[in-house]
Amino acid sequence: MLTVTPQLMFPIAVQYAPSRHRATMISIVMSGIVFGILVARLLSGIITQYSSWRNVYWLSFGLQVMIFVLLFVMMPDYPVLRPGGSYPHTLLTIVKMPFRHPVLTQASLVAFMTMAMFTSFWTTLTFQLVGPFHLSTLAVALFALIGIAPVFLNPVVSRYVTSRIHPTGTLLLAHFVAIIPAVVVGTFVGTFSLAGPVVWAFLGDLGMTTVVVANRMSIASVDPKAQNAVNSVYMVFTFCGQLFGTAVGNRLYAEGGWVHSGALSIGLVGMSLVVTVVRGPHEKGWLGWRGGWGLSHKRMKAAQEGEKPQERPGQENAEGDVVEGKTSHPERHDKLGAIEDDRVRGR
Repeated sequence: MLTVTPQLMFPIAVQYAPSRHRATMISIVMSGIVFGILVARLLSGIITQYSSWRNVYWLSFGLQVMIFVLLFVMMPDYPVLRPGGSYPHTLLTIVKMPFRHPVLTQASLVAFMTMAMFTSFWTTLTFQLVGPFHLSTLAVALFALIGIAPVFLNPVVSRYVTSRIHPTGTLLLAHFVAIIPAVVVGTFVGTFSLAGPVVWAFLGDLGMTTVVVANRMSIASVDPKAQNAVNSVYMVFTFCGQLFGTAVGNRLYAEGGWVHSGALSIGLVGMSLVVTVVRGPHEKGWLGWRGGWGLSHKRMKAAQEGEKPQERPGQENAEGDVVEGKTSHPERHDKLGAIEDDRVRGR
């Protein structure tokens, strides 16, 4: 419940954030979610170290009550985008969406594998730190502070990277720059040095949050009047990935240790990268790169808003054609024409 509630904020951020600030707003919401998960890990370790583990659940109960009160008092009402719809019809829409929108299915599959990698690492990490490295419960809890650092970097990455290039470009950068190095170094170095888990915790969390923000940007234009349904599809894949990573990662660690669970993460990241590259940024179908390879901010904005970006005379448009010397504002064009007519009459 504590995880589901913040996820409902994403449709609101997508609908009401200005398009130029959408990536930053989504990254702030995502950073808050990851921050809460890691702080929960930190607090639970401290509580368990100095008191009974049952007190963790009492703390969770108190936080849930506080969230309910804050939402009841401070959360404003938002207009219904599709009045008159029935709940069964909404559920049917959610079931149909993955078969109708390739970009939603692609983003959801990437989310499944990325979140499976994330939860597999953080659940098996406790066994690795307590076992081979012989760390105390408190030390394991403090390890979460490494994963908190990327939370504050993600809005910066979103502002200067995610908001400037197409989500596909952001996904590729996140995989090659953060996630793949994190998983590979963490798996093989983590067997004999704490540097491996440290690198994985830092780069892996930064890459994961970047992937989520890029996915949210890519599905923002999918049925704008049904963003709650879009969010439901995406979150079903996300939570299934978390369950898969936790269950399979723990099983592999129990049978073969850190390298076996790390091999699962390497495979998941590889599959995520394949899903990212089999469908191009401007492809309307399920597979291929039709529509070009361009990852510019202008083309990304046009795809999100469903219209061509404003172009100035003499500049190239999204298709590479030079725009004629016409003003983009009809009112201004009419005024300039009237002034020119007056000048002609004056002569």
